[in-house]
Amino acid sequence: MSLSLGLLSQTESFLKAAINLISDIPSLPNPPNEACLVTSISSLTGILVLVPGHPEQGPFHLLKGLLNAKSTLYSDVTQSVPSHRVCS
Repeated sequence: MSLSLGLLSQTESFLKAAINLISDIPSLPNPPNEACLVTSISSLTGILVLVPGHPEQGPFHLLKGLLNAKSTLYSDVTQSVPSHRVCS
């Protein structure tokens, strides 16, 4: 919503918060399965295409953060995520 209204700083803050939460997924009491994570990260990546780059941090600073969070998540998630939970 904030992106469609042209509120870029709010959009960036929302995306940063979402990216930061990715690394917290393994510590959740009932984390989603890997297929759900892939779907969610793919959707988040699609939104990043629409967001313009940061004038000081460069055009890919949010994408770099997402890649860092994903690599951190992937190293933790293979040990802690049950495979039977369905995406909701």
